[in-house]
Amino acid sequence: MDNRDAKRKRPITCLESGVTYDSAYRAAKELGFADSRNIFRSIQRGTCTQGLHFYYADEPKPAPEFFIPLNRPPRPVVCLDTGETFESAFQAGRAFGIAAGAVRTSASTGVERNGLHFYFGDEPKPAPEFFRERHSKTRPIVCLETGEAFEGNPAAARPLHVSPAAISQAVRDGTPIDGLHFYHGVSGSVKVNTSA
Repeated sequence: MDNRDAKRKRPITCLESGVTYDSAYRAAKELGFADSRNIFRSIQRGTCTQGLHFYYADEPKPAPEFFIPLNRPPRPVVCLDTGETFESAFQAGRAFGIAAGAVRTSASTGVERNGLHFYFGDEPKPAPEFFRERHSKTRPIVCLETGEAFEGNPAAARPLHVSPAAISQAVRDGTPIDGLHFYHGVSGSVKVNTSA
């Protein structure tokens, strides 16, 4: 039995009812859930699924603060790159065209999403080393018309006031942005503008 099968067959307890089930699959079946995947997410994150919280019955019951209430107010999110504060990850995501879950992941891990970094506004601002790029090796972006090179899509997007995704699409499709064309440069062969 591999580790995944062992997890699937572990007994789980519903926090609200106190009922213990042989497995998440059995709980989903008895409670009328479509499948057991949301129950596993609930156990890992302390979130609720269809109004119920779960935990593994063969482990100590988590502390009450582990379980996230059903109607917890949204956490404010700050975009490091623009300095804007949003009431929730959903609003930040809508403003930048990013999924709310991706914004929350960025705020939790410091990894950029669409060239932007986020952190939770109800906590102290993290140290600079917390924020990092998703890919360790960023390919230079070069402007065909000016010859100027930028360190990645976000740096190329800033002076044009467009999203990093727009630069990525322009490179991929060969379409211009404000009359300018962009392509991937070779690392080390072009002088990269990091001040943009």
